[in-house]
Amino acid sequence: MSDAQARDLARRARQGDVDAAVRLIAERRRAGTLTRERVWIAAALGDEAARRVEGVPYDEACEPQAMRWVSWTASQGPEVTARMAAAALEVAWRETSFCCFVPAARGFVLEARALLAAWLEDAAREGLTGRLRAAARPPADAGGHPCIEVARSALLAVGAPRPYVCVEALTRAVRLAGEATSERQVRVGIRDAVVPWALGL
Repeated sequence: MSDAQARDLARRARQGDVDAAVRLIAERRRAGTLTRERVWIAAALGDEAARRVEGVPYDEACEPQAMRWVSWTASQGPEVTARMAAAALEVAWRETSFCCFVPAARGFVLEARALLAAWLEDAAREGLTGRLRAAARPPADAGGHPCIEVARSALLAVGAPRPYVCVEALTRAVRLAGEATSERQVRVGIRDAVVPWALGL
C-alpha cells in the first residue's frame, strides 16, 4: 500500500468510514506497525473496525457485565489506564460541572484534570505519578459533588504503585462517572478518547 493510499484510508477512517478503517487496520497489522494488543483495546471498547479485523463478537446487551471491559483494558498498561481515567473524569465533569458551586470542589477537579493531561503529555512521568497520588485527597470543605470521587479515583488509577490497585481505582472511577451521567455516555467518551490513540488514527 502506498503512502498516499494509507493517508486516504486514514482520512476516511477518521470521518467514520468503517470499511476504510478495516482496510487500514488490517494493512497496519500485516506490516507490523500496529500491534494486536492495540487492536484488541479498540475492539474491547466497541470499535466496529477493530472488531471486524480481529473477529471479536460484540453484544451491546453485555456491556455492563461487571464492567469486564474496564478491567481487561486497564490491564494493558498505564498509558491506556490514564487515557480511560481522564476520559471518565471529562465525561462526568462535562455533564455535572454546571451544578458545582463549591470553589474547593471545582478547584480539586480542575487540578485533577490538569494533572492527568500533564501525565499523558509528558514522556518523563516519574515525578508526576507521585504528584497524582499526593493530589488524590480532596479538601475537607469540597462537599459531595459527584465529580470529587471520580477525580479521586482517576488520580489513584494512574498514580497507584501496583497494577491491581490501578484496575480497582479505574473501575470505581468509571462506575461513579456512570452514576453521575450514564454508563453508556462514559463508555462512548472513553472509546472516543482511547480508540484513535490505540489505532494511530
